[in-house]
Amino acid sequence: MNKFSLTHKLLFLLLSISIFSCEDKVEINESQIVFNFDQTASNGRSSIADDNEVPTSVLISIEDESGNEVYSMHSLTLYSFEGELLSEPLPSLPGNYHLSEFLLLNDNQEVIYATPKEESPLAYLVTDPLTIDFTVVKDQVTKVTPEVIDTKGYNPNDLGYSTFSFNEIETFYLHTTVMVYDEDSKIFKLNPSEITITDSEGHVLSDTLEARTYALRLRDNSETYNITVSSIGYETFNQSFTLEEIKEFNNENPLIIQLGALDLSTGLLAYFPFNATASDLSGNGNDANVVNATFTTDRNGIENSAINVNQSSQYATLSSIDDFENEMTIATWVKPHEFYSSRCQYNIIVGNNDESNGSHNGMWYLVYGDQLSDDHDCYNYDPDNTPFGFRLGFSDGSLGLERSETLVSLDQYYFLVGTYDGSTMRIYVNGVLETEVEYNKTLYVNDSDITIGRSMDDPDYPYNTNGDIDDIRIYKRALTGDEIIALYHN
Repeated sequence: MNKFSLTHKLLFLLLSISIFSCEDKVEINESQIVFNFDQTASNGRSSIADDNEVPTSVLISIEDESGNEVYSMHSLTLYSFEGELLSEPLPSLPGNYHLSEFLLLNDNQEVIYATPKEESPLAYLVTDPLTIDFTVVKDQVTKVTPEVIDTKGYNPNDLGYSTFSFNEIETFYLHTTVMVYDEDSKIFKLNPSEITITDSEGHVLSDTLEARTYALRLRDNSETYNITVSSIGYETFNQSFTLEEIKEFNNENPLIIQLGALDLSTGLLAYFPFNATASDLSGNGNDANVVNATFTTDRNGIENSAINVNQSSQYATLSSIDDFENEMTIATWVKPHEFYSSRCQYNIIVGNNDESNGSHNGMWYLVYGDQLSDDHDCYNYDPDNTPFGFRLGFSDGSLGLERSETLVSLDQYYFLVGTYDGSTMRIYVNGVLETEVEYNKTLYVNDSDITIGRSMDDPDYPYNTNGDIDDIRIYKRALTGDEIIALYHN
């Protein structure tokens, strides 16, 4: 009798299941899955005839009961043994599973038999189309018996399997490089940057460019290409090109993108780097007066390059600045050492918070404290719920407040920035925009003195900062996100 006769089972697939315990000594308990494939489909058609090819491998996909892939198109070699085909062992664990794909291959890796999937055109040929549920039991043999049909004359879709086709897309290379002007050497130099190219079909190329010329491969079927290039400390380049224009930039004629340095002096009203002095280096003469405070090491380890304030009698002050034009930016580095824990816990970093006239008109300051949180308690300080804040008074007497998502940890530096552009207040921490709210109100600044490290409106509640403060910048305009990132990395 032929060993592949119709009255015998064709394929006997033996899969060993290894079960591992969590003890120091690993105990291996073997279970088995047996795939026993019926030769005859439910319509009486022979699925594998005596004179047909004998499969040499099988591709299987198995999911667990939650739908997670356990094996995806996993290949097993088949071995002939006494008229049956045995597979190499397949590791698994006891549980409920779904057999979702089953394909038999010949020596040329061609699919010659398969089990149809549910709802496929050929699903009616087998009694149980895929998926087939089965359970693996510890120390027992689990038998699964799918039916298979030959695939001659059919395509994968007929059996419910995915297939793909492809169209070759014509491409071309854009040769480009990025340069910046080096003020020290007075020459242009190559500069690393980030580039994004978006074509009119919506395809996007994003890449990080090192300081050299690049050949970027683009699709050749778009009408326009928009190029955006950015680098910290420089203005962002943004320009669109037609297909004809962009193809002109080749190896001999690359697109040279020149990035201009960001002008962080525009609109600068005061700048205090605290290099052993409280002088204003903006050129506007808004020097500060240091009261009992000392100079300390800054975030870069440079001595006498930050100001230290640790009690209400230590601070700095300067005359009012009222040159704002319905916009402003307040930026500073701060390293809190302790929290002010008296009633209504505020820690004023820098600003004008004089409300002695009973109004919020003209107030503005950067601050941190648990009173900024929604569930604060004026009499019980919560050091684990202390955000940063940016307060701003408007001409109608109302007060805007933005709070950071970041919560303050002691003894580490933060770069804190608050901006108002005439409509929206924003707060940034370490260069990242954390909150923004639209107010659409008129900014109003009174003529009270500006304080650094404490409040001035009530000596009984100084709301002083205990920590180090450095690189305070006050602008009469709202800095952009790119400018704030540049300051953070500078």
